[in-house]
Amino acid sequence: METADLELIAELVVPADVGMLTVCRTALAGVGVSLALSDEALDDLKLVLSEVCGAAMARTQPAGGSVEIAFRTSPEEIEVSVADRGADPDAPAGGLGIPLLRRLCSRLDVVPRTRGPGRVVRFAQTLPA
Repeated sequence: METADLELIAELVVPADVGMLTVCRTALAGVGVSLALSDEALDDLKLVLSEVCGAAMARTQPAGGSVEIAFRTSPEEIEVSVADRGADPDAPAGGLGIPLLRRLCSRLDVVPRTRGPGRVVRFAQTLPA
């Protein structure tokens, strides 16, 4: 699914501080309220978000700064993107490892930022028909 097919629902810019993970998960829960997600699927997405954000914060923290999170939806899926400004392109994208994170969501992509150092991790969950 193309990002253009998804509607931006909310954006967050949070300091690269793991204390902000609760805010990130709460925002995801708020977006998920209006979607046909099971509690289990939402919990899986919260776990993926926590791992991806935590890794992004760890990569960004040495340089100071923030992590950007965007929540997009369509009738078919919810997508979350997490952008960091970390300078190390070889640092892991998520604490639990990409293979496990891929099993918890329907789509997971890791791409370089279009401007400046860092990367963007996008993950999504297909919504029930």
